[in-house]
Amino acid sequence: WIEDGAPGRKRLQELANASKTLDELSQIRVPEWIDRFGKYLEAPEVRAALSRGRYEAWHRPKLLRLEVSRERRLLEQFDRQLVRGSIDRCVLGYDGERVVRGEVLDFKIDQVTESSDLEAWIADRIREHSPQLRLYGGVLRQQYGLRTDQLDLTLVLLSVGRVVSIPVVSTEPLSDASSRTQVL
Repeated sequence: WIEDGAPGRKRLQELANASKTLDELSQIRVPEWIDRFGKYLEAPEVRAALSRGRYEAWHRPKLLRLEVSRERRLLEQFDRQLVRGSIDRCVLGYDGERVVRGEVLDFKIDQVTESSDLEAWIADRIREHSPQLRLYGGVLRQQYGLRTDQLDLTLVLLSVGRVVSIPVVSTEPLSDASSRTQVL
């Protein structure tokens, strides 16, 4: 949660070292990446998406236990196919031991060009990334028996500091999911 504080430069360097191979680290500029991460967190919409306060409405009529996870791995049979991927951020709301609410947040670093119309670019990003979010949402709905009204799908466009809600639909063609998701 953002209220618990953002990781400092040293912690971000440790995370990069732990999550990347030496070959990968040699190909990225970690100090530049760390600076960019700090700028992303300055955006009010991005900060709000990482906040406990975002889930206040989930606590009505009853207080729920919230669980947040990052890089939640998926390997699940869904719609007669095997789906493998990773949810950037997943928030689950528990009533006792039962999950009664969920949200999938997908962070994207797509860059808008100066010549692009921002709203048209955002609409294009929604078209591009919605299938992946809907697929992950479908897997969570299946895992926890959630209805569409118990699940939120959120696209976080970091480069422009925008957070976009994606409508949950009952089915989504698996072939439209992004290349980060493997449908086997």
